[in-house]
Amino acid sequence: MNHIPAESSSAYQAAISYLYDRINYERTSDQPYNRTHYRLSRMERLLVELDNPQQSAPIVHIAGSKGKGSVAWLTAECLRKSGMSVGLYTSPHLSALEERIVVNGKPICEDQLTKAVDAIRPAADQIEKQGHGHATFFELTTAMAWWLFRDQHVDACVIEVGLGGRLDSTNVCWPALSIITSISYDHQAQLGDTLDKIAFEKAGIIKPGVPVVSGAVNLEAAEVIQRIAGERGSMLRELGRDFRVEATQKLSATQTPSHTFHYLPDKDRWPSGTHRSDMELKLLGYHQIANAGVVLAGLDILREHGWTIEESSIRSALSETQIPGRIQIVSQNPMTILDAAHNEASIAALIETLDNHFPPMNRTLVFSASRDKQWKNMLELLAPAFDRFVFTQFQSNPRAVPLDALVETMASIASHEKFDGKIEILKATMPMDAYRLAESKCSDSDILVISGSFFLAAELMPVVMSKN
Repeated sequence: MNHIPAESSSAYQAAISYLYDRINYERTSDQPYNRTHYRLSRMERLLVELDNPQQSAPIVHIAGSKGKGSVAWLTAECLRKSGMSVGLYTSPHLSALEERIVVNGKPICEDQLTKAVDAIRPAADQIEKQGHGHATFFELTTAMAWWLFRDQHVDACVIEVGLGGRLDSTNVCWPALSIITSISYDHQAQLGDTLDKIAFEKAGIIKPGVPVVSGAVNLEAAEVIQRIAGERGSMLRELGRDFRVEATQKLSATQTPSHTFHYLPDKDRWPSGTHRSDMELKLLGYHQIANAGVVLAGLDILREHGWTIEESSIRSALSETQIPGRIQIVSQNPMTILDAAHNEASIAALIETLDNHFPPMNRTLVFSASRDKQWKNMLELLAPAFDRFVFTQFQSNPRAVPLDALVETMASIASHEKFDGKIEILKATMPMDAYRLAESKCSDSDILVISGSFFLAAELMPVVMSKN
């Protein structure tokens, strides 16, 4: 994920090196999530040195365990198609760092990234001299995003939290709207081992008086979000209470699949909410319908606060937006799906989508995972859903589960009598070799899925996309 094209300028290469030479918590799995390692005061000082670019445009701030990237992209596209200039900041990236910072639907270019690094470097040097320590990789990229959004004069910013929420570097803004997507077990070492602890960290983005949309339907998590929103006087709209979504047709197995749903605000609790019928959504899976419902609730709140967001633009954005690495069909013969699912909840959503979207057929999975995830539980979920597993170990990050550990665990799972020896287990050290091996084992009518980690998706996306 730190690939620099050979033809890139020396200035760009120096800028990338400057960023990656900083502490990068995305490459570690054991860093405690506390004020020693995640200091908002340093981020605040960095932004002060840049004349507070985070104050230059209204912000939609998004946290959650699963779906926050999809919600961020869909929200940004709805605003963009309504005529606004929109800055979008997400993480991590699949192929190039520039993907994290998007202006009007397009990632920034190498020259813009270089310009942003040149702008923030003096500020980072200054806060070090002041005794605030070295800004981290994520702090710098977050500051770069806001600096570029101000430089590009955007009308609105959509900002995705990196980790947690309460102590995340993005949580120095005062948004127009806060959104919390679904809550599930993820990053337990940093955020806590229960859903209420995880929800507490996510709900840390709630600001006094700022409206909140929540897609957390788990009772334990929902109660925490309700409590914190109440304590801070923030109006809360919840999926399943104030609004709901309803799928209206079976997913269609075509070259350009999509499905439709109704968005239904509760007429008693939310009389001003906009009922919408037969909304078309390009993103696959019921979990994406839930994410789209969260987006629509957020847009309704923004419209209630005076934002001009056209209904036709909303429908256009939902029906046309495909986010890279989210159950994305990347090639045919065999049907190949790239998905960045990396925890139990997202793996369950992947399996549900495969079951709903495709008729019964042989399935092969190329899989790698991070050590800090519940990868054994993920394999337990995956075992009944696939006929063949090709295990590998992504190379771009040291957090990968060792290849032999994956193979041994699946062999133990597959030995259960209910599988009757029908699961085929293969391995290849390099992801590209694993993909080629998997492809060679598939017929044109099979499904080949790549999943288990964002890092695996990042390494294999250029390979599978080159077939198109």
